[in-house]
Amino acid sequence: MGLRKLAGATLFAATLLTAPAPAVAQTVTFSTSGSLSGSGCTPSLCDFGSFVLAFTPGASNGYAAPTFVNLGDFATQCSTCTAAQSVKSASGAMFTLTISQTDPTGGTNQFLGTVTGSLSHTPSSSSLAWTPLTLNTPIGLTNFPLVTDAGPTTNHNPNATLVNAFVTTVPEPASMALMAVGLVALLPVARRRRRD
Repeated sequence: MGLRKLAGATLFAATLLTAPAPAVAQTVTFSTSGSLSGSGCTPSLCDFGSFVLAFTPGASNGYAAPTFVNLGDFATQCSTCTAAQSVKSASGAMFTLTISQTDPTGGTNQFLGTVTGSLSHTPSSSSLAWTPLTLNTPIGLTNFPLVTDAGPTTNHNPNATLVNAFVTTVPEPASMALMAVGLVALLPVARRRRRD
């Protein structure tokens, strides 16, 4: 009887050692850059008369996915505007957001979209919006879906100036293989319990 308990305890310990570790958040490291194009634009800014639109990329950081991240933000400036400043249209401008990932796998992907709307001296009268063609871009097993507003214009980011995403990762195949080894190691325990 004592030998049987010792063998059972040994088998249980071996099962614990071969079982997969609990799921842990995977670190995703990436950086972003943005490029503007169109009439009155250089890669770093668009000049719409006296209004200037620019993009500041998010800092290169490592995040424990899944999590919300800031990919960068837009800024407008008008150094010569007055309260009577007329509205300037931003038609014809394009913006490309590039995400360069270094961890867990290396790779690059982009969001491309149009910049439309207008700018005025009074922020509440401005209606500038970036509308990307897709709302998710994958890099390897990592997904970067943009966070969208639940308001009346659902294709825009929740803040007029911020570009946000909810970064997720798919478990790597090695983790799945380790889990399978742990499950196979449990088979003798289940078989023994069924016999007893």
